[in-house]
Amino acid sequence: MKIEKHNQSRKTIGLVLSGGGAQGAYQAGVIKALFQAGLRFKYISGVSIGALNGLLTARGMIRELEHTWMTISRMQLISINSIPGLLFSRNISLLGDQVQRDLIEKYIDLKHLRTDAIELLTAAVSLQTGEISYFSTKKVKNDKLLKSMLLASCAIPGIFPPVEINNEQFIDGGLLNNTPIGPLLTKKLTDIITISMEPKGYGKDPLSHIGDVALRSTSIFFRAQAYRAEREWRERKARHQEYTRLRSDLEQLLSREHGAALNKKFHAKVLARLDATLGKQCPPTPQLHLIRPENNLIIQQYDFDAKKIPYTFELGYLDGLKFLQRKGSALAIPSPRQTTKSIKKQNIEKRKPGKSK
Repeated sequence: MKIEKHNQSRKTIGLVLSGGGAQGAYQAGVIKALFQAGLRFKYISGVSIGALNGLLTARGMIRELEHTWMTISRMQLISINSIPGLLFSRNISLLGDQVQRDLIEKYIDLKHLRTDAIELLTAAVSLQTGEISYFSTKKVKNDKLLKSMLLASCAIPGIFPPVEINNEQFIDGGLLNNTPIGPLLTKKLTDIITISMEPKGYGKDPLSHIGDVALRSTSIFFRAQAYRAEREWRERKARHQEYTRLRSDLEQLLSREHGAALNKKFHAKVLARLDATLGKQCPPTPQLHLIRPENNLIIQQYDFDAKKIPYTFELGYLDGLKFLQRKGSALAIPSPRQTTKSIKKQNIEKRKPGKSK
């Protein structure tokens, strides 16, 4: 399928990539659809697997992104049998982080990111302070520090070892902010696209396995963070709208009461004072677009199943196309030529590799 590219007119778009382990295949599929439609991003804010997807996206390596997911070997990171080891092990982590290191080493290029004027932001939590820190490619000095920044964002507590940066140990930023929208709300953007792997609904089927309960609890925790970030955006947007209405009302009042030419300077001074105080506290807010699956993904966060990843990737690609059909015109790009109806003819369900545990 070929999708026509289009030049974005007066649109400056940011991309937010949440964490989710193996479910990041869904995120990668959405990214492919967005890139095929011609969307490009000025800022990318990613955490955990979203940081790794964000690195390749920032470099425009969408083919490499897809290839990486399609060739990844199965890694059963957490099972019921591994929980005792996680709780009682004297080691600092269950696994090493060589897989992530190899991937980052292969595609890291700070010079390229700066040349393309793309800012990649990631987050990590300090084990010494308990606070979250946001790292930016605009501020790191070299590839070595950028590598540490990305590794820290992916260091799932207990699973992968903490990463030391400036004498502090850092772990996965998703622990405190799994959907890092906040860092982009202060940027000069018209739109922010957020890709989350937490579903809109979980279904009514009861859970009967301790592992399922643990994973569902993690998903609920992360989904609550996404809702909190979305609520913060709505509040910021409401404050700006209220400020805009207040300014308009004041301008009309001043025009009526002080319309004479001699009072134009006073008029301008009052509005300038308003802008310098309240205006700075209520800046314009980008439009937020959220892409996420309708239901539970068949793949679990810590189960890199080579049979389920292609299906999950394709499901993300399909949801990306559906999003473009709904929002393409608002983002100044044409809707994909292929309609949702024709996509359904591919019958993606027939390729579903069994049910999730």
